[in-house]
Amino acid sequence: MILGHTLTASEEAALKKGKAQAYATSLSDQIATNRATRFAQSQQDEAKHKYYLGPSPIPPPTGDVNKEMKKAMTQARKEKQTEYQVALDEQVKALREYRSAPDSFLKILVASESPHKTRAVKGAVSNANVLGIPAPSGVSSQPLGFAETLSGAKNRMSALISAPASGQADYAVAIENGLIPGDDGETFIDLAAIVVRNLRKGKESVSTSAGVQIPKNYVEQWRQGLDSRNACSSVGELIARENACDAADPHSFLTSKKHQREQLLTTAVQVAMATLDN
Repeated sequence: MILGHTLTASEEAALKKGKAQAYATSLSDQIATNRATRFAQSQQDEAKHKYYLGPSPIPPPTGDVNKEMKKAMTQARKEKQTEYQVALDEQVKALREYRSAPDSFLKILVASESPHKTRAVKGAVSNANVLGIPAPSGVSSQPLGFAETLSGAKNRMSALISAPASGQADYAVAIENGLIPGDDGETFIDLAAIVVRNLRKGKESVSTSAGVQIPKNYVEQWRQGLDSRNACSSVGELIARENACDAADPHSFLTSKKHQREQLLTTAVQVAMATLDN
């Protein structure tokens, strides 16, 4: 449903196709450019290596940069289009499930369409139907310090409870991850601020996820690159670029895949819900 209009099957299909193509094009160009830039840089590095140290034991990259860029852009568009189509399918499915949920099921709104967040809430509460709704955080893309992180979660909550759908929901959940610097200037912890609100009673509770330490070198690289053309919007994006992992879940990479972000958020939501019901 968009602005009160229930989409027909054909309208829904057309909307998904159009959005997927536009989204893929807009987000893939930067990825493709980054790939081509790294390819070009590798050729320059190889030339420097030969000049100063002689031939490298590693075979140099071959092919034309422009050809590689075009190939990378085409592949990136396909990947992003598929990714976005899957996300849209999940959103449509979630909306249908939410609207048709049994009366005995709790209806919970999440102030984001992020799969990590919505799945975390689903995992935290049994017999519940969960629906993600976009809600702005009102803070930077990389919150620094707990005050900004908590402010982002509360801003999302404020936007969420102003949405028309909140009138039919039982609970609302807002989640914001942020980078918490230690006083020693050497330690950096990523954690999430969780705000849960009982929409029937008007009560609210706050909790945090378990923190994951972010190596200082990633934070320094992110800060140094803020003014560059290819600046990363967050430390997580930088970690993903460096290690080919999920930018929204660097926690999995940093913990050797033992602790996914979704799991960390699930526990934090459960703690907030338990505190709220006390």
